[in-house]
Amino acid sequence: MTPDAGSPLSGPRDWRWGLLVCLSLIVLVLCVYGQAYHFDFVDYDDNEYVTENTHVLRGLSLDNLRWVMLAGIVPGGIGIDFWRPLSMGSHMLDVELFGLHAGAHHAVNVLLHAMNTVLLFLVLRSMTGAFWRSALVAALWSLHPLRAESVAWVTERKDVLSGLFFLLTLAAYTRYARRPRNLGNYLLVCLCFLLGLMSKPMLVTLPCVLLLMDWWPLRRWGRGSGMLWLLLEKVPLLALSGVVAVMTSLASGGGNATLMSHVPLVFRVANALESYALYLRQMLWPFGLAVFYPHPGAKMAWPGVLLALLILMGMTWLALRWWRMRPYVGVGWFWYLGTLLPVIGILQSGEQAHADRYTYLPMIGILIALVWGVEEVTREWRGGRVRNDAKVMALGVCAVLLALVAVSFRQVSHWRNSETLWKHALACTGENDTVLTCLGGILAQQGRPDEAMQRFQRALQFNPACPAAMNGLAGLILEHSDLKEQPKLFENLLKAYPENSQAHYNVGRALHGQGRLEEAAAEYQKALAIREDLAARCNLGAVLVTLGRLEAAIDEYRRAVSVEPGDATARNNLGVALRKAGRFKEAEGEFRKAVRLDPRYTTAQENLAHCQREQMQQGLEKQEAQEILEFQRARGGGISPNR
Repeated sequence: MTPDAGSPLSGPRDWRWGLLVCLSLIVLVLCVYGQAYHFDFVDYDDNEYVTENTHVLRGLSLDNLRWVMLAGIVPGGIGIDFWRPLSMGSHMLDVELFGLHAGAHHAVNVLLHAMNTVLLFLVLRSMTGAFWRSALVAALWSLHPLRAESVAWVTERKDVLSGLFFLLTLAAYTRYARRPRNLGNYLLVCLCFLLGLMSKPMLVTLPCVLLLMDWWPLRRWGRGSGMLWLLLEKVPLLALSGVVAVMTSLASGGGNATLMSHVPLVFRVANALESYALYLRQMLWPFGLAVFYPHPGAKMAWPGVLLALLILMGMTWLALRWWRMRPYVGVGWFWYLGTLLPVIGILQSGEQAHADRYTYLPMIGILIALVWGVEEVTREWRGGRVRNDAKVMALGVCAVLLALVAVSFRQVSHWRNSETLWKHALACTGENDTVLTCLGGILAQQGRPDEAMQRFQRALQFNPACPAAMNGLAGLILEHSDLKEQPKLFENLLKAYPENSQAHYNVGRALHGQGRLEEAAAEYQKALAIREDLAARCNLGAVLVTLGRLEAAIDEYRRAVSVEPGDATARNNLGVALRKAGRFKEAEGEFRKAVRLDPRYTTAQENLAHCQREQMQQGLEKQEAQEILEFQRARGGGISPNR
């Protein structure tokens, strides 16, 4: 390997300078992202994968470890969109350590990002020998506003965690490249790569990045390592990528097949081309960033697609032309193209056109090309007659970094809570069904049903088949309106989304409210067959109690308690069913547990008192019956009914 030296920016070799840079990078990251410690969870995936995920809420256990290894790959889906056991396991560990303290969950993301920033600097310096350029790439990357989504969103733990193992893989590969016949070094590369795939499958193209690194800066092509050997080295890694890619494409939880069927391939390819160019614009002008960008579908602006295609072709031509003279340009450009490919939208995952979080690793390639290119241009400006002015360059770099800190700090602040997040998205992207539905949900939680209903209805004007808006509107009607006002809503809900558990749950609630108990029970069971849900399980138990099927109701409530042992309402409901079945001792135990879980739960307290009185009454009745029996025996065996 030939270090990239011989420049004023190659930097000092004193280890104290390296330590100073690492500490400075950590301080800058904490200045921008440390505010996240005071943020809440948001209602966009955080609820589904953390705060309401029954497996995550139970913390670390053998059963949960088994679940996390199978979730996303078992036919029928058991809880998440695709296989990522390491990132889901990290959420379980957080709950085990911190409970649902949102600030602590955010702090873990921030610390992981700080580690990634330092590691990026160290890896680039080790590969290239360029001290200050490596530090600048790390600083620009970590402080850019496009990082806000990955760091300030708890659910995006998969980004920062997979980024950690991505960079560790590069570090291990650099070590292996210096001793390419060492099996231990190679196995370490494989292990880091596997852990990265287990964090987020987006890393499937990492073997291709390693091949780029072989060209520059490792310079292994043609120097003791034939091209065939370099390719053979990557075969085990490519095999791992292939397995994870197939698992992800077949994952049922993400709904990829349904989404792809709604958006024809030609529009997905066009959107992918436009997204490649759009990410470049956002890197250079990071304003108007939002949590969700609606997919244009058939409304694609074709002049924009053509312009994006020309930009991509021009950059690719330039990268190939400078492949030998300025290899960092080609490596950085193809790094960007390749690492974005799994999430660029050709195989659509989610309803967004593009997403800020997808640039977490791809942007490193662009920054490498940009920083190395600018340094070379300034060094050779006017044929070398004008030398670099280190002070001017340092001031320019500081000005850019301060600007990024200011813009990123504001961008991160939009993630404070769900309301600030979606209001900012509405301001950036305008009205669309996703943003309106999320705002409607927030208004409903705040006890503003009329405003929430307007948002849901407006969302359905944009997309009449939006399941979240239909479910939100159905929930409001159930809570605040006469069910007869919208007789067709629930019927349409099921017709449009027969595999949507929330749709079956809402229809079950509607039937329950109308007294159609057998039909309601059937809908609750269908909802539970699709996805485990505490509310559906408890409502099914309530229906069975009303129907007089007490043992079946007790079984349902026991399942509910096993799903969420810390839910006081589920404990109370189980106690009610046991009490109705005459199992007072067991009922008393459940009521006591409910009161311990929530000392202010007056209903459970009253039920406990009633249960204790009934037990006393039952005890008195048994005592009286025993006394009568003993009296009869004393008189000679009792009184014959024929007397």
